[in-house]
Amino acid sequence: MQISKNTYGWIGTNVPTQSSTSNSGIFSVQDVNDLIGSNRYFVSPFPVQYLVIAGGGGGGNVHASGYQIQGGGGAGGYRSSIGSENSGGGASTESTLTLSVGTNYAVSVGAGGNAGGNGNDTTFHNITSDGGGRGGTNNYAAGNGGSSGGEASHNGNGSDFSAHPNNSTPTANQGYKGGNGWFEQSNNSYNAGGGGGGASAVGQSASASVSAGNGGAGVSSSVTGSSVGRGGGGAGAGSNVAQGTDGGGDGTNNNTNASIRNGTAKSGGGGAGIGYDLSGYSAAGTGGSGVVFLLYDAARICTVGSGVTGTEVNRGDGFKYIELTGAGNVSFS
Repeated sequence: MQISKNTYGWIGTNVPTQSSTSNSGIFSVQDVNDLIGSNRYFVSPFPVQYLVIAGGGGGGNVHASGYQIQGGGGAGGYRSSIGSENSGGGASTESTLTLSVGTNYAVSVGAGGNAGGNGNDTTFHNITSDGGGRGGTNNYAAGNGGSSGGEASHNGNGSDFSAHPNNSTPTANQGYKGGNGWFEQSNNSYNAGGGGGGASAVGQSASASVSAGNGGAGVSSSVTGSSVGRGGGGAGAGSNVAQGTDGGGDGTNNNTNASIRNGTAKSGGGGAGIGYDLSGYSAAGTGGSGVVFLLYDAARICTVGSGVTGTEVNRGDGFKYIELTGAGNVSFS
């Protein structure tokens, strides 16, 4: 719009002009503040880096007779444009977003899956990470997802032993596949479940020598200024206590009432699979919830809308980050 002398003061001989796409001339400080406050002063789009992690899958959880040992949940999908850090599934850093002031950008952070359930997707603007796949059981196969779930043992038949193959599929460029299950000849107490897939590694397959499979490793990010691993797969159950990592839940021993850890909140970690113990079945682990991190110039301000939780932190190196949970909109000024 053309700014009139009767409305605004200015510096210099030419009347400044302003529109939704450009500013021309020299404005007074008060004029700039008034225009920015009403979203009428053009500000060039600016870069925003992101880390978008979906909810992890729950561990395999079917309560049934026999020595059926279940797999760990897969980690939630992992997508990153932070610095030169990797995304999940071995992918390189994604492209930085270019956003504008005064625009609402949708965010929806996925919850972790319940025991036996897939994780939920996480979305920011046009970036979506897929929820992690559930751990397998004798009643259903390991689930597909950002990282896929580990497979169950199935019962041995008393005359042979073999790996139970994992036919699940992880999402390309977000995570890895879960491990195979194992059933043991003549002694089903050594049956074991495979570990859930992680953002940077496949879940470990169960076997006669390994027993329960560890969850696959996640990816480390320094978006907050400190390196933190997220997106790890949940452990399978077996005769040993297998490990989750980078937010994935630790496993349980078949012969004890050891507790099972859930995936860690805001990590997208998978939950641990169910194991057989001397008094029955323990509860399987739930997946860890997802999270969104945004990293941007410290001069910008991010405002969260209703339903979204997040507090800006100035890293002290010219950048701010904000950790987002919930569902709603955010905007920048």
